[in-house]
Amino acid sequence: MTLPPVPKRRDHHASTLPRLQPPLWQLDFQPIRVVAMDANVLVDLAKSCAEANGPERSALLEQLHAGRIRVFISHQDVEPVASLINPDVTIERVERSMESRCNSDRHRAAALQAAWRTHLRPWMRVIDPAGFPLSDVHADVMTRDADDADLALIAEVLGVDAFLSRDGQAFTPTFLPVLPLSPRVNGRSSPGLLDILAAWRNESRVHQHTSLLALPPVVVTAAMKEAVWALSRVTKVNPFLLLAGTVALGAMAFAALPPSSQATLRRGAKAYFDHTVDIQQTREEQAYNQALRAWCELPNWAEATDFRIVAARSLARARQPVPVATLAQLGGLTPRTAGMRLRKHPGVFQEWQGGLWSIRGCPAGEGRLTG
Repeated sequence: MTLPPVPKRRDHHASTLPRLQPPLWQLDFQPIRVVAMDANVLVDLAKSCAEANGPERSALLEQLHAGRIRVFISHQDVEPVASLINPDVTIERVERSMESRCNSDRHRAAALQAAWRTHLRPWMRVIDPAGFPLSDVHADVMTRDADDADLALIAEVLGVDAFLSRDGQAFTPTFLPVLPLSPRVNGRSSPGLLDILAAWRNESRVHQHTSLLALPPVVVTAAMKEAVWALSRVTKVNPFLLLAGTVALGAMAFAALPPSSQATLRRGAKAYFDHTVDIQQTREEQAYNQALRAWCELPNWAEATDFRIVAARSLARARQPVPVATLAQLGGLTPRTAGMRLRKHPGVFQEWQGGLWSIRGCPAGEGRLTG
């Protein structure tokens, strides 16, 4: 796989749109992207965040803070280990990878570790799939790199939308995608991690801005509908006749305006429509983003029959904790039986008061129960 030419920048490119915010209304509820990340990718992200203005420019952090993406990592990557630089100090395994990447340079490693602990670690959802049925992919990866076997199982259990790793030795023989180590493959440019994250962010920005532009006409239409139906209940007149009359009155009112006012309204409507069209991604941008996503996104997973996997995939994408009765219906179980099965996997599922369940949360705000 190779990338097409990078599209030319334009005035209304998605990168110029407002930063992502948590979804505000129904049309802005874009599906949450579920991603599994390997330790080597986490080191790359820490390095990016350690740079000047890195956190402000991070496409991943923007998506995490807005609740547009969820990143799942293996418990093996955060297991406590001895530091390479200070053997008496215990750090997370991924932090030791940072020391190794920096050739045990104390100051460089400390910068990456600080960026990891401050900006990234609070948003990571650590999963331990202990007790889940082992798959062929898990067994295959186990023979080559036992430290990555659980990450492969996590990807299958959650049915992730994308898998980000550079470990070709562990994952290349499987169906899980691997990012290239080199910026060029067969003489053609290959995707960088930050390019992929930016593509996801840009798509979400376009979706968010388009939904906000749609808000005024939707609100006006809804208000008009409610007013017409309320008037119909009072007057006993067919609501469709009232609607037709309302439209006719609006047309008459517009016709009664001075020509200058009519021209102003037409220009405003045209500018509104043109802006909505201009912010959409061009065919070239869509093709480029599609080529980027092809390096890490996965096709639809086979339908799961194990209740625990069905529940994990559902909860990984749920915006709020879900009642156990709702989850039980997914597996044809009683709520009591469903709850008993979920409690056997505290490394994957999280129980809340009131019979509510979620996927394992993260230390940051998104992982807390709200509402």
